[in-house]
Amino acid sequence: MIKIAFFDVDGTLLRLGSKVPSFKTVQTLQQLQAKGILLCMATGRGYLSVPHFEGVDFDLWLTFNGSYVRSKDAVISKNPLDADDKRRILHNLKQMHRAAAISNEHFIVTNGTDPDLEQYFSFGNEKLVISEHFDKLCEEDIYQIMCSCSPSEYERILLGTHATQITAWWDKAVDIIPLSCGKGNAVRAVLAHYGFSKAEAIAFGDGRNDIEMLEAVGTGVAMGNALDEVKARATDCCRSVDFFVVDGTGRHGSTHQLSWAVLPKTPAGTGHPLPGGLYWEQQKNRGTGECGMVQENGMMLEVLPLEAGGARLVRVYGQDPCVVLPGSVPAPAGGSWPITELGDYCFSEKPRSLPASDAVCRYQVDDTGAVRLTRAFGQAVGGSARRYDFDFDAPAADPDDLHPVCGSFVEEVTLPDRLQVIGSCAFYNCRKLRLLTVGAEGLTLGSDVFLNCFALETIRVQAEADAATGLFALVNNITEAVRAEFRPAGAAAPLAALWYPAYWEDIEETPAHILLHTFSGQGYHYRQCFLNNKFLPAEYDAIFPQGHDADDANIMAMLCFDRLRWPWQLSETAAGHYRAFLSANTGRVLARLLKAQDTDSIRALLALDVLDKAAFAEGAALAAKAENAAAAALLADAEHKKFAAAKPKRRYDFDF
Repeated sequence: MIKIAFFDVDGTLLRLGSKVPSFKTVQTLQQLQAKGILLCMATGRGYLSVPHFEGVDFDLWLTFNGSYVRSKDAVISKNPLDADDKRRILHNLKQMHRAAAISNEHFIVTNGTDPDLEQYFSFGNEKLVISEHFDKLCEEDIYQIMCSCSPSEYERILLGTHATQITAWWDKAVDIIPLSCGKGNAVRAVLAHYGFSKAEAIAFGDGRNDIEMLEAVGTGVAMGNALDEVKARATDCCRSVDFFVVDGTGRHGSTHQLSWAVLPKTPAGTGHPLPGGLYWEQQKNRGTGECGMVQENGMMLEVLPLEAGGARLVRVYGQDPCVVLPGSVPAPAGGSWPITELGDYCFSEKPRSLPASDAVCRYQVDDTGAVRLTRAFGQAVGGSARRYDFDFDAPAADPDDLHPVCGSFVEEVTLPDRLQVIGSCAFYNCRKLRLLTVGAEGLTLGSDVFLNCFALETIRVQAEADAATGLFALVNNITEAVRAEFRPAGAAAPLAALWYPAYWEDIEETPAHILLHTFSGQGYHYRQCFLNNKFLPAEYDAIFPQGHDADDANIMAMLCFDRLRWPWQLSETAAGHYRAFLSANTGRVLARLLKAQDTDSIRALLALDVLDKAAFAEGAALAAKAENAAAAALLADAEHKKFAAAKPKRRYDFDF
């Protein structure tokens, strides 16, 4: 029985550069802890730099790759670098003209910087602090030295030392720790402290510095994004820290981070036991053959058949805030029903006038996208679908107790590709909904479909940009600023991306009882650039030169950027207007992209060549404020390439 779980941080619990774990990761950690499993964060980061996850209270912290380990109440072990080795390493690095960072439980400082070291720190959202008291601080106990280097330089760095080792998970920088430390030794110290056996421990990791930790426990699990040498030394593998949820038709879903399954032991005996009957199971990942953890992604759908054919989706249940809905469901009498309607208040916390249970069919959708009928018109079909939890000796949960995907819980929704109708208030009070993906069908919408959907930023249309779609109906149901993109299923990037600024409508009644409608901002006019549900790019682009003083300059800057980035049917004249405004407002775009940690979009902005020296200076300041070393490096490199003085050409003649 597992009693303790060790988790690497960067590349395991968090994507590199990310500060917040996924909802599913937090939920799983909470479930493990609720069953009495101790949670230990095992990281190369210093004690001052460990992240704190809202809703999760770790029991132990294994920091500095094992040099300093403590629980909530006490220090379990600490092992600073040998004083002579420390001085020798710093001398070697000075001879190599390399900056060094030193750290203990009280500080983390450097004596200089370089691009690779800055990027190394940025992975953990840390900023280098250069201290003028570096030499004095070196006299204290130091648990770890960090520097940038290549593997070929390891021997030179450790030249003259006797009790020190290098551990690394990246090929451009290293952590230098005592020879007697390392995550493996620290894990063994923790197990001895609590009296746990090796078989009672499980660990997850992705880097070279995690190998000995994975070997120090009974079950060592390598991430899907781990190096091949890590996977080769692990007991099992799980999915990458970033993986795509794909439905049965292969459509793109949404990106999630790691989650661990809560599944019953399989008849084949491949399940691995955890306390209270909890099991995780290894399986082959579809398409790639890569091993992956089974994610508790299953959904339950309630569907109302329609007399005219097709079906109406009434309610969605599940544990994932990002859902991909199937295009059709099997009919009880054979064949299938396409899902053509989304019911009123379908994703609202408080649905109204739900149909009776004997009027609907219930379906289970597994993590592969396969749909199975479990109840037809109030009668069970082929046995009831059980909802698994940690205690499999307890009675099966009633399907009616399933968690509804609704309200502030829902974050991303991919609608059925043959959907034609979205009912009134379908997404009422979905305050965290940020992405809605729709198919190529035309749409009819009820009233107040997106009322209080304050976070909705992107509508993704899986169609060609010149196709007749439901985008016209969607954007005209939203008065706040929203971005739309045409991206056919499977496409790596949008064909076109459009912004629709916010607008306000004022209605005034004259003495003659004539209603006068006035609109503030150009958002309303942008939303009218359609004919027979087809987007009209020329009409859309013609609005910008007419003026935009009443519109949010940040949104207009993004409008220009996205239009230039994906210039579908963009004329040279329109591109000139967009480029002029973007050149004067690059800081607005950079601020938004830095907040989103969108490095690819920063590269795309730089590729447009719209930044002057002042804009580069502003960008560098914004990147420093955001503590984004990778972005700062991109900006510095682009500025150097653009403004570096050309080397003078040599003149040759025949008289040497």
